[in-house]
Amino acid sequence: MSRIFNPRHRFIFLLLVVFNILPPGMAEAQRPAPPAVTSPVEQLDRLFAALGTAATEAEGRTLEADIWKLWSYTRDADIGLLMRRAQVFASSGQMDASLGVIDKVVALSPRFVEGWNRRATVLYLMGRYDESIADIGKVLALEPRHFGALAGLGMIHLQRQNWKGALEAFLRATKVHPWLKERHLISALEQKVKGRAL
Repeated sequence: MSRIFNPRHRFIFLLLVVFNILPPGMAEAQRPAPPAVTSPVEQLDRLFAALGTAATEAEGRTLEADIWKLWSYTRDADIGLLMRRAQVFASSGQMDASLGVIDKVVALSPRFVEGWNRRATVLYLMGRYDESIADIGKVLALEPRHFGALAGLGMIHLQRQNWKGALEAFLRATKVHPWLKERHLISALEQKVKGRAL
């Protein structure tokens, strides 16, 4: 056995690993075991931990996209169909139709976070801010780290010129997502809250 792992053989073995030309059985033996399947909650915890320490905006965007995928995922095919239908209506400007569909989603699946968030978004786009804020509250009760809902809350406060409320919402969002797109608004809002021009 000692001959097999002399320095020269070890070097050749490493080359085979790098160029992925090991015999199938040996290659499998050298690969680490795949990670155990984890629950969506565990996956989200891991992604948020990585997001909080992301070194670049590109890394942050990748993690953000992965988080959105988990938030949007549902095992219920009917809910998935309704969500897609609501999106089609919203994309074509048919907000009333979109809202009607999402109303069904939150009624059928009240613990589906993205149902409430999507309805909050549609209500925001319709200018129904109080109702949107109420739905954002539902989102945050289910998922306090929902940076999308927090950013939406900040945008509503901006529309109402509630600078302090907007600042607080964006600061809460950036605590979990340091690369949040709306983070560039924070400096101007801090100045506004201090009495300077925005």
